[in-house]
Amino acid sequence: MKTPWHIGDAIGGALAIAAVSTLGDYLWANFLPHHRPIYGLTHGTLLFLAVGLYLGVLAHKAAIGAVAGGLLGFLAAANFYVLSPILGYSPMFLLYIGVWLGLGLLNGRMLRPARRPNGRPEFLRYDRRRTSGRPEGLPDDSSSAYLPLRPRGGFGEVLIRSILAAVGSGIGFYAISGIWFPFNPRGWDYAVHFAAWTVAYFPAFAALLVRRDRP
Repeated sequence: MKTPWHIGDAIGGALAIAAVSTLGDYLWANFLPHHRPIYGLTHGTLLFLAVGLYLGVLAHKAAIGAVAGGLLGFLAAANFYVLSPILGYSPMFLLYIGVWLGLGLLNGRMLRPARRPNGRPEFLRYDRRRTSGRPEGLPDDSSSAYLPLRPRGGFGEVLIRSILAAVGSGIGFYAISGIWFPFNPRGWDYAVHFAAWTVAYFPAFAALLVRRDRP
């Protein structure tokens, strides 16, 4: 039975990005030299590019999501390397929260299709010749057919969801931070890392993606 809350999107996002983060842990532990900004910048960019890509694919705007997510990740990593000589690792936590706040705004204001002034959702054109059947309630157009897209909410809803995603991701990141300690990369269990990352990412994706279909 299909759930009207789209919780599967949040679970899928948590699993996908947990896999990316676990791969990152493995590469840092075995191949990448530490304290080299170029690798940190690349890691941050690619990680949040993947997050933006996932959100963008769900909204049928993969390129926009990937580019914007990658830019947010790059800016966060760059700020970390600027601040870390003075403040140590403490800025990482706040920057991580900030990135998810930005991702929430990106998802709510740029990626999600808007409602028309009459309150009806926008529609996605598709080729009727390649598609059998016709969903009920679609515009009557002899040359094309349409599929309704999930609408975005108002700015207040978007802001609340973004804050919840930022706070949830921050709490999740803090809760799993013990997976790196004691620092013994050769003894790390990457199945544990994957499970921990999945738990850490789920609150953020749930805040952004879990929603009930409107009638």
